[in-house]
Amino acid sequence: MKRIIDVGIDVGSTTVKLIAMYKDKILFKDYQRHFSNTLKTIERLMQELLKKVSSEDSFRIAFTGSGALALAEFLEIPFIQEVIACKNATLNYASNIDVVVELGGEDAKIIYFTNGLEQRMNGSCAGGTGAFLDQMAVLLNTDTKGLNKLAGTGEKIYPIASRCGVFAKSDIQPLINEGAKKSDIALSIMQAVVNQTISGLACGKPIRGNVMFLGGPLNYLDTLRTCFIKTLNLKESHKTYPPFIVIIGFICMMLIVFNRFEASFLYSGVSYGSIGLCILLIGIPSIFDKKGKYTTKEAFYLIGSTILLGLFFNQFMLLFKGDKWLLLYLLLIATMTDTFAMLIGCLIGKHKLIPDVSPKKSIEGSIAGTAVATIISSIYYYNIMTNDINIFILILMTLFLSILGQLGDLFFSKIKRENNIKDYSNLMPGHGGILDRFDSMTFIIYGYIIIINIINIMK
Repeated sequence: MKRIIDVGIDVGSTTVKLIAMYKDKILFKDYQRHFSNTLKTIERLMQELLKKVSSEDSFRIAFTGSGALALAEFLEIPFIQEVIACKNATLNYASNIDVVVELGGEDAKIIYFTNGLEQRMNGSCAGGTGAFLDQMAVLLNTDTKGLNKLAGTGEKIYPIASRCGVFAKSDIQPLINEGAKKSDIALSIMQAVVNQTISGLACGKPIRGNVMFLGGPLNYLDTLRTCFIKTLNLKESHKTYPPFIVIIGFICMMLIVFNRFEASFLYSGVSYGSIGLCILLIGIPSIFDKKGKYTTKEAFYLIGSTILLGLFFNQFMLLFKGDKWLLLYLLLIATMTDTFAMLIGCLIGKHKLIPDVSPKKSIEGSIAGTAVATIISSIYYYNIMTNDINIFILILMTLFLSILGQLGDLFFSKIKRENNIKDYSNLMPGHGGILDRFDSMTFIIYGYIIIINIINIMK
């Protein structure tokens, strides 16, 4: 099949980036330093691309970057100014972003998306960019990777000018002569870049909300990224746990899922012992953390998510084992609510439900989904399961569970939005992970268990 492949080539001051996409699927991407030989680097990248595609494919190419304008004009290929390209890409692929901070080889940019679009870019000075970091790394007899590694173990920050490389050298050389630790100097250099970006580009305007970091230095130098996050007091988007902690978390969740695995325990819950054991196993390792890789904050997050998901899947398995018709009733509520909320929302939805959490959900779709789910699920319960129930109570219960299902969907959507992730995993291509499919079901099952316990208490 002949394809038209979109190719974007970014020729920067120090690097060339190339990406090839077909229908939003990335076919090839690479990032290389050009060492002032941009044509040879582009040729090499295009040759690598040709190895990945069919000879029948054709290309639709666009250039961007400070070093691409003359080349684009000579080849008569479209050129897009890099700030515009960055803005368009962000709006298309990360619409929840409030601010973009990008550091290149000799350029720095900030784009504000919230409360009106505002774009800022540095002038002729390369202070606080990749070129500045290259110069500073040479002073410490290393490269930028080595500078990043040194900064990762730094503890003390010295004031260093980043507006100009000459001034920075005059600050760093005395520190070297006085015997300051290289790791502390490296960390101070990273912090100087942060200070330059905030003072030189932001100029007092707050950088907050969902912030996306772009550009080579911020992509490859994790210590620099951490300095930005700490200085701006941002939330780290999905921090990676140490492998052994992930294993402990999984074991603890399975311990809760398969605890008291008998249908008679459906409404009495798991034992305090299993939950207590999970809290100890997950919490104790954070005491011995010295590098900030697994703090008490992460331990609390992991304890909460382990108990939340463990209890849900425990109840789900017990329902499957003890009463499949009841489980089908709860699944029917979730499915009907989601399906008709989406269909009606697409057809007549005009008023956004909670746009900051889920931009595509509408009030009209939400009402329609709840109404249809309540009617269909109540009919199923009354005719298939049992009619020994007050019809008014049945409708109220089903209505309540349908609303809870939508709240569950919004709850897990907000978690994804706050952490800048699209899906919880890629286990099912196009659908995400298991939790993406069961988000609304989580609150529905918890709600049903609560209702039954209230009814038992009233008896």
